[in-house]
Amino acid sequence: MDFDLPGTLQEASEIVRSVRPDLQIDTVCILIQTAAAGLLGFQTADVRVGALFWPSGFEDDFDLAIRGGWGLAGVDHDRGRFYLDPSLMDEDGGYNGHAWIESEPGHALDVMYAWDGPENEMDERLRTVRRYLRRVDLERQVKRFWKADMERVFAVASCRPAPAAGFGR
Repeated sequence: MDFDLPGTLQEASEIVRSVRPDLQIDTVCILIQTAAAGLLGFQTADVRVGALFWPSGFEDDFDLAIRGGWGLAGVDHDRGRFYLDPSLMDEDGGYNGHAWIESEPGHALDVMYAWDGPENEMDERLRTVRRYLRRVDLERQVKRFWKADMERVFAVASCRPAPAAGFGR
């Protein structure tokens, strides 16, 4: 699909700010991705929650880099195993994880990190360099907690034109 990820992120951020000005915009990925889903013609059911392994993307954040990314406790590169953070959602709706849009099976659309590609990106040596790992247990909790806000954000977003050249709903 052909759309403007930075433009979509900016528009989604503005929508979330208009609905929930009290939230810190860079920590509410569930709402940002929900707004992006509405802008791009997807549904809230297409928004996924889980872990994001992407150590090269978090080199400036030691805590994330050492674990490998959001929602991870660690990674065993030799065995190709991901160890998920055992904690689920906090009482205030926070969680150690990330949200993205599953635009089609096996495909991740992440406006926050400007990614539109396979859920499992591999290098030339067939080692995973980025991977979106869905956690249905966490997803259910997060969507239940944020349901009202997701509905409000989606309603606003789905009434706006997509900031995407050549993309039609």
